[in-house]
Amino acid sequence: MRVLFCVLALLPLAVNFFADLPYEPVKIGIFEVSVTLALGISLAAILLRRRETQRRLSGLRLHALDWCVLGLFGALALSTIFSLNPAASFVGSEERGTGLWYYWNLLLMYFLLRIWATSAGWKIFLRLSCIVVLLVSAYGIMQWLGWDLPGLKGAFPLYGRSGPTRVFATLGHPNFLGTYLAMFVPLGIWSWRSDPRRAWRLLAAAACATAFLATLLTYSRGSWLALAGALVALSVLAKKHSARWYAGMGLGMTILAALTIGLLWQLQPRLSHSKNSFAYRLGSVVDLTQGSTLARLAEWKYALGLMPRRLVTGFGLETYIDYSIQRAKNPDERNRDFQKADPSVADRLHNMVLDTLWSSGLLGLLALGGLVAAAFLRLRKLFNGRPADRLPLAALAGSLCAYLLAGMSSFDFSLSGLWFYLLLAGIASCDLARLNTVREI
Repeated sequence: MRVLFCVLALLPLAVNFFADLPYEPVKIGIFEVSVTLALGISLAAILLRRRETQRRLSGLRLHALDWCVLGLFGALALSTIFSLNPAASFVGSEERGTGLWYYWNLLLMYFLLRIWATSAGWKIFLRLSCIVVLLVSAYGIMQWLGWDLPGLKGAFPLYGRSGPTRVFATLGHPNFLGTYLAMFVPLGIWSWRSDPRRAWRLLAAAACATAFLATLLTYSRGSWLALAGALVALSVLAKKHSARWYAGMGLGMTILAALTIGLLWQLQPRLSHSKNSFAYRLGSVVDLTQGSTLARLAEWKYALGLMPRRLVTGFGLETYIDYSIQRAKNPDERNRDFQKADPSVADRLHNMVLDTLWSSGLLGLLALGGLVAAAFLRLRKLFNGRPADRLPLAALAGSLCAYLLAGMSSFDFSLSGLWFYLLLAGIASCDLARLNTVREI
């Protein structure tokens, strides 16, 4: 599994310079081929190393989390059978590739890691991820400064014409980059605090710093929220505090959030007319009358009006674009860099809950809710076991919070879905006895 860990860690760097869609398809393709090869090797190991296989399988204890992972896939499979376009739902669109076959590979990866992954494999993944995040973040910062690779220059032209570009590095979209970096930061902080080698600790610290800056330069409001939520979760859970401390922290965060929203509301007219892209994006957080915020609200309202037609099993994965293209756009939805309504068409709903409800109906939404609940209940059980070092569990919880917060204004793509299942595998595989005796990563 160490080779698979290496591939998964290096995946964000994969770009196809010779394709019209250079970002998502190549990552999905490499991931699916790697999981298929890992499955073949695993089956061969089962046949050739029966004693070790029996030992590992006998030591595997299925949790509610494992069953919930299977349940979500079952809901997606059912929605694909009853999809408006079963073929498209199974394979996925040319641009995304996140059909049932992608989720089948996520399921395989999850259980392969549950059976075969070791602490050494997770350590390799985390260390390599620090290197990759440092490279990806540095590349994004270079884009903001106006330097880009010739084959990728201008590949995301929708924003930045009236100011510095929104960075997207090798992920193809600022929201994708921001989500990936926000999910990494808690794990990077864990590596910085816990790695036994000083060189790797310094590398992790550098990766976290550049990731923080690159996330700001994505101008992705959802990613900003995800990063803030991840850091709050990490700081709250890394050490055990008194009930009074938690109450004070909750009250303080509530007051801070209210003051921030109030300040943005007061400054919104000035920020919305600012030539500075960062200031403009800040103002758009509370501006519901124009731009991408209005577009999201209109898209959600439109989709919710259609969902009662197929409420139980949904319309199927990768089918929303056929309906979205029919929606009449309000001219105020346009980005300020365009003189007409944004010409793009939403192929997915920019909200994880609504996207799941559309693609797999109430069955899929209940399965996803159960899966998330099982992950947090598993974490709670591990925390209640009073581990000597709470930081590993806090990092996993912080990264999971980043995924969920980013999902309120986005959807699963090649890396967010991958990292979500990696987190689930890590949470399910946590051995409290080992965490109580050694500082592992």
